[in-house]
Amino acid sequence: MVIFIEILVLLMTVLWLKWRKVQHPFLYVGLLILSCLVNRFYIGSFLPDFTWFLWDFVTLFIVVILGMVFFVVDFIVLNMIKEKVLILDFLYILKGKLQWRVFLLSSFIAIFEEILFRYYTLTSEAMPLILLLIISSLSFGLVHIFFSTYDIFSKTVLGFVCGILFLLTDHILFPIVFHVTYNLFASKEKSYSMEVGNLGD
Repeated sequence: MVIFIEILVLLMTVLWLKWRKVQHPFLYVGLLILSCLVNRFYIGSFLPDFTWFLWDFVTLFIVVILGMVFFVVDFIVLNMIKEKVLILDFLYILKGKLQWRVFLLSSFIAIFEEILFRYYTLTSEAMPLILLLIISSLSFGLVHIFFSTYDIFSKTVLGFVCGILFLLTDHILFPIVFHVTYNLFASKEKSYSMEVGNLGD
């Protein structure tokens, strides 16, 4: 039950930051890391067996492609909602100048989010697996409320996909790679204002 208390604390912190209109991601990051460390003490290591076979590399490649596809779909939906524009130029969507600091920070956060929201939550035996997947996805979506209302929906779906990836592969690396691939393209600065994660409330 420790994991659910930690997720509740994270959600309450993010909601409090949103209510106070404070953009302070370091408090969230600090709590995220602390939660992973606490679970490391209570549950054990999240590091899986790294015996790799050819199929694992094929799966890794497929996961990277899925991360790109998810970003493209997310980008298209966001722009249809925000700008009422349907952009189907996939090369344009995937290009842009990479903001390295944003990407590195978001990837660092993504690793700990996957460990907490996927590994420690979905390996809990407190509830049925489907309920754990729903809680994991919804809570992951809700902690992104400080970006925008759209991000709650978008990141809930992303969390669900990462959860399914973890359950299918039984390896935390695959959802991490999916999440980091998504962040890679989301961190690219476009030449216009339509960026993923910038939809206002």
